[in-house]
Amino acid sequence: MCFFTSSAYAAIQNPPVFKNSNAQSNVVSIDLKVTEKQGEMYNPSSNLTDKVILRQYIDPNNPLKNQFVAPTIQVKQDSVLNVNLINQLPLYEYKNAQGKIEKTPICRDAHNTIGCINTTNLHTHGLHVNPGYTIPPNPNKPNDRGLAADNVFIKINPQEQQQYQFHINKDHPAGTYWYHAHLHGSTALQVTSGMAGALIVEGNRTPFFDGKSFNQVGDFDVLWKAKGLKEALSDNMHVLSPDENNDLVTVFQQIQYVCGNQEPYKTTCLNNQIGHLQGDVKFINDDNLTDTLLSPTGWKKSGRYTSINGNVLGQIFVKQGDYYRWRMIHGGVRDTIGLRIYKLDSPIHPDKKQEFITACQNAAKNGKPMEYAIVAQDGLTTYSIQKTNGTLLQPGYRYDAILNFNQDGQYCVIDNDQFSNAFKVNANINNETLNAANDPDKVLAMIHVNTAYQKPVPLQEFLKDKVDLIRQSNGQSLDERTKAKIKADLDEGLLTAFAPLQSLQNIEANKLGQQELNFNIGGAGFGISNQKYNADTALPYGQNENRYLSLNGIDEWTLTSTLAGHPFHIHVNPFQIQSVYKKGDAKIEKNDITRQVGTDPLFNGLNGVWKDTLFVPKDYEVIVRTQYENFTGDFVLHCHILDHEDQGMMQNVRICDPNDKDCKSRPFGSEVPKALQSHTHAH
Repeated sequence: MCFFTSSAYAAIQNPPVFKNSNAQSNVVSIDLKVTEKQGEMYNPSSNLTDKVILRQYIDPNNPLKNQFVAPTIQVKQDSVLNVNLINQLPLYEYKNAQGKIEKTPICRDAHNTIGCINTTNLHTHGLHVNPGYTIPPNPNKPNDRGLAADNVFIKINPQEQQQYQFHINKDHPAGTYWYHAHLHGSTALQVTSGMAGALIVEGNRTPFFDGKSFNQVGDFDVLWKAKGLKEALSDNMHVLSPDENNDLVTVFQQIQYVCGNQEPYKTTCLNNQIGHLQGDVKFINDDNLTDTLLSPTGWKKSGRYTSINGNVLGQIFVKQGDYYRWRMIHGGVRDTIGLRIYKLDSPIHPDKKQEFITACQNAAKNGKPMEYAIVAQDGLTTYSIQKTNGTLLQPGYRYDAILNFNQDGQYCVIDNDQFSNAFKVNANINNETLNAANDPDKVLAMIHVNTAYQKPVPLQEFLKDKVDLIRQSNGQSLDERTKAKIKADLDEGLLTAFAPLQSLQNIEANKLGQQELNFNIGGAGFGISNQKYNADTALPYGQNENRYLSLNGIDEWTLTSTLAGHPFHIHVNPFQIQSVYKKGDAKIEKNDITRQVGTDPLFNGLNGVWKDTLFVPKDYEVIVRTQYENFTGDFVLHCHILDHEDQGMMQNVRICDPNDKDCKSRPFGSEVPKALQSHTHAH
């Protein structure tokens, strides 16, 4: 059992990167161990440090550097990622017919319920990779598990291992992705325990402009990491070569646990108690009422705070005038984060925790949030630089933000309730929020900006200066025509040279297939329908219709929800946002989803943006387009409120070659031999 510490105001640093055991430059091989970790977490609600035991990912080849956050998986384009997943969680204990306790690796929990808490598998969220097996199991070898890819139908019981192999193609978009547990039934409990980590695809492609268009797009990495210094107009210098400290991976997690040894539990641990997570258990909430951890109000009522890289109320240290890239990942289960940054009028010592929290809440109430820029969403560089003063992170969302602190001093990172309140995932039937009333702003981190004598440089000028420093693989700079076009685009706030996917927005409607989807919670449970706004046909996973799609097909999807709002996520292929409508509007007026700063923080800036996860509010129609490239096979789509997924808000999806006459006749998971189906298929 490993030990970790999460103390208040510890320094927030990048999670450790998995140690690669392979000497080949284009192969990354890692051991990913799932185990229980014992340690401490700071609880701001009680101002105490709780001792806890939680399920975690660790790197057994680098255990001394593990923090209370999963290590980062780092890969390059045109490479292979090998993962040996080792499940060292405890066996299940059941009473036999004689009343004696027996230990077994086999879980007995029912389908579409929250359970099987020690059985797992692996999902690479956002990667465009094979959804099945790299090498299927051999039916003539009963114990052969095959070599899996992004296959979420696999079941890895306690004390078992599974080999994975992911092929990252040479044109895979560089960006911010993540990995997490994805066994149907145990996903929410394992992710809320902390089984999630960053997955970074590094890019080195340089753009080329042929006079009409960028027939070769580059990766934003080559611009951001271009090295050099430039003289400013005064004697000061501004830095053009960010080091690793200017790139910060920020994994936001909502870690749940309870204290005591019987229901209803407490959420504050006494000195002799250890926090734990053994199911969706009952606890006494802050209103002195009984609640459960994964209820719509469970997170708020537990009094917990969102952690960043395993730290609750951690500290971030930056230099005045430098630019920083934050790779923000919402690795939580359900609650919206309305991220804003405020400057304090005067600094407060980190030891004065409650005073700092109060000052930050006052700043959020009376002050002006800091502006920063978004350059990528869900791992995909946007067509334009999107300036904002706040970011709404729904479960599964990722944003790459560029920040610059022009003034020294102390800043607060806030989960701003007023900003996020209207769009929290816990919306009820009237589109209000179940946790709306009197939610206090929660402080996520303290930022210290150290004084530096650098001339402030606007972001677009900063990036334009770096264009001259980009080097191709042969060491040469970009040609003058390409450099001129990139700079002209940057003057207009455009990132066209680095946007990895070709737009589908101008394709004629008669060349598109049509797909519809509706989320609903009703008498049948947590369900999905293949018809928009249809609550009656929305059925749970295993009862709802399977969805069949054609390789290389381009479809337009209409996404709706008839009870509450739900984040839509589909595996393998991202989608491009076409338009958003409000149901019942006679004029069917579009929301403000232009690329400019608008008034709707939920959809502002999303016109034409590519994503893999998108919040669908009740009574909205969200129109997206997608193309099914490169891979056939079976995978899923689902609501990314993960306990909703576990309880049935998930659907099977299959992509087939158009000439495959047996596409609909094969059972799902048919790559898995019958001898292994009960052993590997998730129920």
